[in-house]
Amino acid sequence: MALPYDDPWLDEANSPYEIQNGPYTIQCTIEEDPAYLALNLPIKQIEVRVTNPNRNASNSPVVLTSIKGQGEFEEIE
Repeated sequence: MALPYDDPWLDEANSPYEIQNGPYTIQCTIEEDPAYLALNLPIKQIEVRVTNPNRNASNSPVVLTSIKGQGEFEEIE
């Protein structure tokens, strides 16, 4: 979320990508202007999914989903 809107890591064309960090698999999916929101705004949906193959760990992945907008908030008077 701290990356700029146009950062290459947040480019839908590179999505999904996967990273291994020790026993964890981290998959990141970027979707630009998700149709289900029907907002017609420059936004990106970012989903991060973490799984652990350890048989003692939960079989359910941890999933975090966020929406990132382009630009800064402007107050309307």
